[in-house]
Amino acid sequence: MGFFASFYVNRDVEVAGVGFVIAAILVLIGTPHLGIFGAILILIAGMSALFRK
Repeated sequence: MGFFASFYVNRDVEVAGVGFVIAAILVLIGTPHLGIFGAILILIAGMSALFRK
């Protein structure tokens, strides 16, 4: 999900931001301990894509 959202950053920022947030939630659910850092980074990328002007 995050891989596909990275292609949409230049086209549609809102779709990419939502995709990154969903990917962060899926990583957080899918991996109990090791994915927390990755989920935080993906969530930060999604939030920055949503609030980008």
